[in-house]
Amino acid sequence: MIHSLFIINNQGEIIIEKHWRGRVSRSVGEYFVEQVRKAGSPEETPPVIAMSNHYIIHVLRSDVFFVGVVQSETPPLMVVELLNRLVEVLTSYIGKIDDNNIKQNFVTLYQLLDEMIDNGFPITTELSLLRDLVKPQASVIKSITDTVSRQDSGHGISPVPWRKLGIKYAANEIISSTLMKR
Repeated sequence: MIHSLFIINNQGEIIIEKHWRGRVSRSVGEYFVEQVRKAGSPEETPPVIAMSNHYIIHVLRSDVFFVGVVQSETPPLMVVELLNRLVEVLTSYIGKIDDNNIKQNFVTLYQLLDEMIDNGFPITTELSLLRDLVKPQASVIKSITDTVSRQDSGHGISPVPWRKLGIKYAANEIISSTLMKR
């Protein structure tokens, strides 16, 4: 689906690039920046730009472009939805989306990209599951300290993303009410 991702600030600087299916040249990102300048304002840039052998699909959030590059015809809405989900997850991890925040948290961003997208296809986009897989940077040191100070409590990945693994209840009982009508 998606071959590469570029995160570009409003000055046209490529902040982050990630490639899944072969390396896409940075000139694609530079071509996108040229198209933004030709459009006059970032808001007027078309969401899908066709090149000779690439399609550039982007979303704009807080003066930062999240640019997905695909090489074959792919439903653009899928790429836009993936980019929007990435922005939501990234916002919950680092707070405000701006180029300085992204640069300071690039390790967390790359970890999120590795967990969310595999070979260009979205895999894990559920925030609660991602929180178990990728710890926010502020809590990484606390997590390491906690791990050293206590034994493993059987943490793992639950088959149900919104429920933690290993939840136990003191009493296994079911309470029901039955109403009989005649």
